[in-house]
Amino acid sequence: MKTLIHLLILFLISSGTIASADSTPVDAALKAYADGDYSKAFKIAQRLDSPKAKLVVALVKLFSERYQDIGMGLSGLKKLIDDSKTPPGVWRQAALTYARTVQLMQRRKGLYSAADNMDFSKIYLELLKKFPESPESCRAMVYLTEDRLASKTPATVNETFDMIENYCKNFKGNRKLLVPVYLFAANEYIYRKQDYKAAAECMNKAYKIGIMSPRLKEGMLFRLARTFDLKLHNRKQAEKYYREFLKEYPQSSRIPAVKRYLRALQDDKGGRK
Repeated sequence: MKTLIHLLILFLISSGTIASADSTPVDAALKAYADGDYSKAFKIAQRLDSPKAKLVVALVKLFSERYQDIGMGLSGLKKLIDDSKTPPGVWRQAALTYARTVQLMQRRKGLYSAADNMDFSKIYLELLKKFPESPESCRAMVYLTEDRLASKTPATVNETFDMIENYCKNFKGNRKLLVPVYLFAANEYIYRKQDYKAAAECMNKAYKIGIMSPRLKEGMLFRLARTFDLKLHNRKQAEKYYREFLKEYPQSSRIPAVKRYLRALQDDKGGRK
């Protein structure tokens, strides 16, 4: 969770929502938090009275061992959520962090009993409604649906997959933000429904949009090829992705295996349709 918050704050810095240089004390506090210097971040932010400073204080209260006070952290975030004057970037951070923290705490009964009565789903839905094209919204879609997909009711599971598909279909923001959503959906299609066709479609979309992590991108291309080969028995698509792998990752440790799989396809004169 801390890693996610760091990444989102860095995104805000890079997008200009938060200044990258220490131009003001609150920007210095945000940068210190993103750098993992919680002590510096807290010391600066606690002396300030602004939404950004309050966000930093709440985050430190949640995630810093030295200053941790979960109740104060959640309370600080909720006040930012409820305040109509909270800037959009700060509101999104506060909403996502609050909802996810409460959600995880509810999974570990007894950790913080006050969280048992907090409605994290409502916050996720509000975030999705207000800022549907934001990076926080994409994360909210994953977090909101992961519990629903665990339902024992098939209708609920199907409705949730429809919810994810409609969100991605109607998304008008930067498509790169959808990569985590597609990867999540691919895994869930396999785990919940053994629907390898739908999973392959999601993996393919994520791969074409562009996966930032080189290691994850390599693994996804390999997984795509194997899915078409072993699960969908689509010789043409499997061969396509095997060859693309050979071209894109000639130094990969997977190369010998990919070459072996490709030869097996070529030797199978009957082919797999």
